[in-house]
Amino acid sequence: MKHAKKSYLLALATLISNFAWAIEIEQSVDLSLKFVPSWQPELTIGSLTVADHYQTNAQTDAFWNINAYLTDALTLNARYGLAAAAILDQAGSSHNSGSAEDFRLDDLPSEIDPTYHQTLDLLNVSFYSQFGDYVIGRQAISFGQAKFFSPIDVIYPKTLFAIDSNYRPGVDAMRVTWPLGATSELDGGALFGEETGGFLRYKTNILNADWEAIGIQLNRDNAIMSLGTNGGVGSIGLWQESAWLLDQAADQSWLRSTIGADYTFFDDWYVAGELHYNGIGEVKNYALNSEKSFYQLGSVIPQGRWYSSVQLSYPINIVTAISVGATVNLNDYSSLLNSALRFDASDSLTINASLLVPMAADYSDEYEYGVYPFSGVIKLDWVF
Repeated sequence: MKHAKKSYLLALATLISNFAWAIEIEQSVDLSLKFVPSWQPELTIGSLTVADHYQTNAQTDAFWNINAYLTDALTLNARYGLAAAAILDQAGSSHNSGSAEDFRLDDLPSEIDPTYHQTLDLLNVSFYSQFGDYVIGRQAISFGQAKFFSPIDVIYPKTLFAIDSNYRPGVDAMRVTWPLGATSELDGGALFGEETGGFLRYKTNILNADWEAIGIQLNRDNAIMSLGTNGGVGSIGLWQESAWLLDQAADQSWLRSTIGADYTFFDDWYVAGELHYNGIGEVKNYALNSEKSFYQLGSVIPQGRWYSSVQLSYPINIVTAISVGATVNLNDYSSLLNSALRFDASDSLTINASLLVPMAADYSDEYEYGVYPFSGVIKLDWVF
């Protein structure tokens, strides 16, 4: 009996050892150092006047990324971030604002203390089979065709402290993708957390254009249905995305729609532009938007009705690129100007600098971009 037990334990140890050696692990670390100066001119909100103030923040963060290939069909993915933030200089009062996490069952405490913050952006298991691809756990979910204003890209958490604004954080979900042919697929999933929901997406290619139909249910009363296309005429890229927002509790519905085009001329200059209609937004009295459930959910960001956006990019050389752009609220004519410079100092080090400039007839809540601060970012990124 003892001999049989010893043989069993030896066989089990051999099996576990072989499995452990079979696991292939890919790891990387992202490090960054960021300086963010901002200035808010004197601001009028209703009858309240807020004096001008400025603030310069510094932040350093590190992300640990891991992909563990447990078998040929099973993968574990994780991404954990830790950041230290400090105010280097300040005059007047300023603070970061945000709302609680959505679409997450539970989470690590974002604020370890006033200086240190953490985030768990990814933690999921992926299973691939001939019957479809399955992902369960924290994962990034992104939909839509639009580049600036997407009516359907609404599944993301809202965090009190954004560690990396260039990386899309994950939500807690189960997602299944079924291939239906060479150019078609169907996928669906369920969302968990403080906010719950589900989605179903069908994507195919017809007449050399990608077509995407999506339905999303948020909680019990809010639904979004969209149809998007992405194609082109000659060397001009074209896309459109239209979504119907339904508030079943209030028995109301709205249309949001985006049309856009992009083109590369002189082989290097890339330009993209969009026109966006936000039927749920207000023309002037933006305070009324706070009463609408889609704004409360964070599913709609723009406050106004009509917008135009344009972005121009140019690679100066093989390691340096610049871009400039603008977004204009066509109802109150306030705008947001942006510019960016990217320099690849080495294979592992990238330097980014950007500037955001709001323009409005008056810095008040009567103009959407009149409440935005002037801000800049200098960021150094290392990847190991």
